[in-house]
Amino acid sequence: MARWLERREKVLDHSTYISWRLSPDSTPSSFDTDVEINSSSGRRYDFPGSRQTLSDLKCTLTSKMTRNPTIKSVPLIKIEDTSPTGYGATQFVHALKRFIVQFRDPDVRPADIEDWAKFVTLPFRRIPVWHKVKFVNHDLYGKETLDSVCARPRRMCKKANKVIQASQFDPALIQIKDTDDGNERLHDMRIGRVRVIFSFPMQDLETLFPSDMPPPPHLAYVEWYTKFSARGDPYSGLHKVKRQISGNSPSASIIPLEKIRRSIHLFPKWGGVVPGEWSSETVLDDCDTFWVNIFKDNISYFNLS
Repeated sequence: MARWLERREKVLDHSTYISWRLSPDSTPSSFDTDVEINSSSGRRYDFPGSRQTLSDLKCTLTSKMTRNPTIKSVPLIKIEDTSPTGYGATQFVHALKRFIVQFRDPDVRPADIEDWAKFVTLPFRRIPVWHKVKFVNHDLYGKETLDSVCARPRRMCKKANKVIQASQFDPALIQIKDTDDGNERLHDMRIGRVRVIFSFPMQDLETLFPSDMPPPPHLAYVEWYTKFSARGDPYSGLHKVKRQISGNSPSASIIPLEKIRRSIHLFPKWGGVVPGEWSSETVLDDCDTFWVNIFKDNISYFNLS
């Protein structure tokens, strides 16, 4: 009986919402201005039956990191190791040198970045690494974790030679172009697979950067997917992306962690029978083409559809 009543309330709320949208008074300009506060429940209403304003559905997230890294010192050899227990960031050292050149001189020409990167010498062979970044929205949800992105290799039990924890390198939505209004637009975003979340060793900052130009506190090594198409699939509305390859290696960059907006869910695209060797641990490496799942949650649908 309780389930029936709950379902009936939802149907009535949705019917009220449809009637409100079909009425001539429901103009886009009133979405964010006509907000009513229900004093009894504390919920905000901008149309009958709603529990959130349309501004709330955008739900801009901010990253939240632990004070201490997951592993304080990881060798660069393991960072570039392609075995299941490595991070698989094959272009890490080269990408890090390119980042240093661009950060020192933001006006450097793209054609000169590769030449200048050859003269950069890294004064360290190990870096602190984080295996997860959490995302929160303090204004709407307080300290609740709303999303997360993981970048960790496989963990093995040396004695039993068993897998304790499978590797996980999540794809994420990354902002590549800043906007004045702070809105997340699809053509300002790209998808990148996060391989490493790290920071520079504190003792080596003065060697690499001027004292008045400190680098971002946290960085991420990402492997890029192709840009979003102008329109999604005409039947499903989903966008198709592919792994971007430069030469024989994935196209990769190092970016400030704050550029990562949220996690993203990808459907592998294949023809015929699903390859039997695919697994949740390897499918992002084995498959080349993916559909972007805009139906992952309400926030993803609102911002990506």
